[in-house]
Amino acid sequence: PSLVWSDLSVGNIIIDKNKLSGLIDFEGCISGDPILAIGYLYALEGESNFFISIRGSFGKYFKIESSMVIFYSFIRFYRLLK
Repeated sequence: PSLVWSDLSVGNIIIDKNKLSGLIDFEGCISGDPILAIGYLYALEGESNFFISIRGSFGKYFKIESSMVIFYSFIRFYRLLK
C-alpha cells in the first residue's frame, strides 16, 4: 500500500510556461494500491492521450494489469453513485 492521489486529472495539475508548477486537490487521498489512481483516471478520461501518458509513467514503477485498471474505474463509479 502507498498514498494514492485518487483525483488525478488534468484539472488538478498546474502547468506554467510548459513546466509542472503544482498539484492540487488532495482531499481524496487514501492508502492503497497505486494502480487505483490509474483506474480513477481511466474512469474520467478513457483512453485519452493524458491517460496513456500517465499510465506509461506509472508503468515504469508499477506492474499495471488492465483488469485492475478497469476494476478501479468501476470502484470510482460505485463511490459516486447516490
